[in-house]
Amino acid sequence: MRGTLAAAVLVVCACSSEPAESIPAGFQPLVSGDWSMPAGQEGYYCVRATIPEDMYVRAFRPIAPLGTHHTALGFALSAGDDGGFACQASDAGFKLLFGSGVGTEAFTLPDGVAFKLPAGEQVMLNLHLYNTSDAPISGRSGIEIERIAKADALHEAETLYALNFDLSVPPGASKTTGACSIDADSTIVGVFPHMHKLGTHMRATANGAVLHDLPYTFEEQLDYAVPSVQVAKGTKIEYECSFENPGTTTVEFGDSTDAEMCVLGVYRYPATGTLSLCIQ
Repeated sequence: MRGTLAAAVLVVCACSSEPAESIPAGFQPLVSGDWSMPAGQEGYYCVRATIPEDMYVRAFRPIAPLGTHHTALGFALSAGDDGGFACQASDAGFKLLFGSGVGTEAFTLPDGVAFKLPAGEQVMLNLHLYNTSDAPISGRSGIEIERIAKADALHEAETLYALNFDLSVPPGASKTTGACSIDADSTIVGVFPHMHKLGTHMRATANGAVLHDLPYTFEEQLDYAVPSVQVAKGTKIEYECSFENPGTTTVEFGDSTDAEMCVLGVYRYPATGTLSLCIQ
């Protein structure tokens, strides 16, 4: 069931999102939020933050304590005051920079490739929190970044998220497929597969090249580097998600941990400024 914010404050951190000694060399805090979630409930909480100066980001590192189902970082699609507030999954928008799930580690782009965060733009941190325990939990979730100089940022990156909204996972083993038509000549440098608890495998190809073909584990959702696959405008990225549903009822698409997804995040350059959502 979904909960409401309970005795929590979501803030844009002026300090570190974790003890300074535990932040890897080269990383710095970008945005984070303190939260509390009642027993057995889930919900969405956001933090909006204004970028103080032009930043060129070559790596993201999620801070995701127990209870953080996933984190989405993107450009805010509407202006508002900096700070935290209860929200919905849709408030993440679809101009995303970085996403993470359970077990996601830091992801670094290739040399010369970086995301540009322009001064004065606002970013939105969208946290999906899920407390499966029988007691309240709390934590601080957020994103740290590694920056490079403007002169070293030869290519500006962006993300695409290919997903199948028309998803049903029946009892037993099943597969679903989807496709994403690339809107501009692009170089793909990484992927981020995302499913929920029933996902077992994802395969993705583009123009005959295999982008990803590995087993999937909900507890270890990793980003994967791709050795610079070049695709022309109109090329379709095709992906296939495999599931194993041990229950007796069909599980539908949804944001909840107990629903399912089939999402392929794609890192590419050059940036086009388009929305991140990419469907057939």
